[in-house]
Amino acid sequence: NFSLAQKRILRGTVVDQETREAIPGASVYLNQTTIGVATTSTGGFVLRNLPTGNHTVVISMIGFKPFSYPLDELLALGARVVVELELDELQLGQVEVTAKRPKKWLRDLEQFKEQFIGISPNAQKTTIKNPEVIDFESSRRKLIATARAPIVIENHAMGYEVTFHLNEFIFDKKGLSSSITTDGHAVYKEMEPRNEVQMENWMIERERAYRGSFTHFIHALFSDRLDTQGFSIFYTNRINQRNPGSSSDAIRNKNKIKQPRTTSYNFTSNLGEISLFSSKSTYLRVEYKEPSEGINVNGNNGKIPLDRGIQYSWISFTNERAIVDIKTGKEASSFRSLLHGYWGGSHRIADLLPKDYRTSL
Repeated sequence: NFSLAQKRILRGTVVDQETREAIPGASVYLNQTTIGVATTSTGGFVLRNLPTGNHTVVISMIGFKPFSYPLDELLALGARVVVELELDELQLGQVEVTAKRPKKWLRDLEQFKEQFIGISPNAQKTTIKNPEVIDFESSRRKLIATARAPIVIENHAMGYEVTFHLNEFIFDKKGLSSSITTDGHAVYKEMEPRNEVQMENWMIERERAYRGSFTHFIHALFSDRLDTQGFSIFYTNRINQRNPGSSSDAIRNKNKIKQPRTTSYNFTSNLGEISLFSSKSTYLRVEYKEPSEGINVNGNNGKIPLDRGIQYSWISFTNERAIVDIKTGKEASSFRSLLHGYWGGSHRIADLLPKDYRTSL
């Protein structure tokens, strides 16, 4: 299990930086997890059973600039921390929303939904409850989105409400390829099921979303279980969606991948992280075929590039290096723009699980 919680507790108080008055009702949470609370009437909070790994504590309140800080560094400060939030003058001046939006904004919103939420079957069951807080700047090939308040997203496919504090989202279409970068923080909250059947369906869908995902791949890579988990790895110089299986240079286990190569990829791990390296001219092609005893991820997902039941993804790096947290299997947000094929299409909010999602791997 990559998210075993330890008996670690963070206690603190949130105050106004200028007046030193307590701020009640502020959200305090671990980024991209279900772990979070609201501050009390005296501004106090307690986060219990905190997991190990690289986590960020985020504190947000409308009208104030969000605060984010590494969890371990906050824990090292002592028994109780005091966090000062700074007023956000720009946000305070943007509380009003316009009832009617122009057609261009509506078109931008649809493109934003496709690239941020996704186009999978799960995305069809995921809604943005307050799209009016989102602002856009767009051209023929680029879309930039910012939000004046947290975006509230309901994922009815997997049973999560996601509150996303979006600083900036950029979708840049470059010819046949595109890139996505997202700057922001998110907290997940489990929704209340109507009945036991709906809860069971949510659990199945969460497992299906995990199987074959990039997070699953990182977990399998670190535990040296790529083969048994259904993954195969190849080096290739191009992305070929029409004939994805064509490649001559095959690497099928972690030990070989670790060997230094001047023109290909290698993986090294240190201090709870895994570093992925590459040359600028090659891709890493990852094939996934669900083991026979597993859940079939392919039956309910029209976006997967398939050839004889195999799911194909490609990894590329612009800076030759990416850092991934081993325990959580989460990568830097900018890394998602360098995933192609299945991962390129599925690495969206509607198909992403919180960091503290528990798996038996």
